[in-house]
Amino acid sequence: MTSVNKAQRKSRFLIFFCATSLALMSLLFSHASLAQDNQIISILPDHSQAVIRIKLKEAIQQAPSLFILPAPDRVVTDFLQASNGTGKKEINSSDAWLRSIDIIEVSGRTRLVFNLKQAFKNPSISVEGDTAVIRLSDSSDVTVTDTPYKDPVQSGVAAPELFNTHLVLARAGRADAQFSVGEMYRTGYGISPDVSKALHWFRLAAQQGNANAQAHLAVMYREGSGIAKDAALAGHWFLLAARQGVVIAQLNLGYMYREGQGLAKNAEKAVYWYRQAAEKNDPDAQLCLAGMYYLGEGVKKDLKQTEHWALRSARQDYLPAQKVLAQMYASDSGIRHDETDAVFWYRKAAEQGDQEAQQILKELSR
Repeated sequence: MTSVNKAQRKSRFLIFFCATSLALMSLLFSHASLAQDNQIISILPDHSQAVIRIKLKEAIQQAPSLFILPAPDRVVTDFLQASNGTGKKEINSSDAWLRSIDIIEVSGRTRLVFNLKQAFKNPSISVEGDTAVIRLSDSSDVTVTDTPYKDPVQSGVAAPELFNTHLVLARAGRADAQFSVGEMYRTGYGISPDVSKALHWFRLAAQQGNANAQAHLAVMYREGSGIAKDAALAGHWFLLAARQGVVIAQLNLGYMYREGQGLAKNAEKAVYWYRQAAEKNDPDAQLCLAGMYYLGEGVKKDLKQTEHWALRSARQDYLPAQKVLAQMYASDSGIRHDETDAVFWYRKAAEQGDQEAQQILKELSR
């Protein structure tokens, strides 16, 4: 194997970045309807209970494996000889018990990692035709919104009827129902889509302190969806949601403070909010925090902390972090030079289909 020369290493070294645009988009998922030209075609969290339905293109012969991992709490299942038809590597969730779903495809196997907001003792998986059903139970003090936003296929309730039920509760002042009505108007779920009405109901719920509504409202102000763009109001609502622990809001606050978008530029506050999200195991925030340590922005430059947070992110199969680590180890970045570790992380990135990593591995093997 030949070494990559210094000029090549420097040209290939990735500048640290945060995939905030992806985070903003993923915030808006309440459930994902997915492409139907591959094996796994939908992943539907049940918003009323700790249940996830995974629909495949063909009938499942036997239930896939399922296991739990602590600290942070996760449930993992592997689908052999199955491909990821979702077009996504991560789906964020606003459920009371589910933080996000990571989708990892390697060598004909698709792994789903359900990042939980609370521990469950007895997960189970069963098969219903072409659908795998994961149920989580025996949690400690499970608190689920008592007026759930349900998918009609799972709830057995027609979407228009479900909308009308939520609307009655929303008009009575229920913040959770107001959020659900806003989301239904945004997505056209049970009612014709209407961005202005979605904004109206999100605002009512946000003013009552509903964290998810605050985060959605922040996105709408930032993107100019149904209303004139207003970075300052976006920052205001992100801050309120972030203080309630909404990870995506914390991540976006970090970005806004770093860039001075809608908020006074403040690297120390950027570090604080990146850290809040990073400690909740958000891989994007972990990579951003690594970048702040590397650049010495808002915190003392610390290459050990850079490596620590980049590794935590990459070990979650977060592709940008894997590429950053590989190029740090292969370059004169100031972090230890290690061709073996560089190849390891290039290979991890290549296994996720990254063409640049695949090309670099070919060059290294010459």
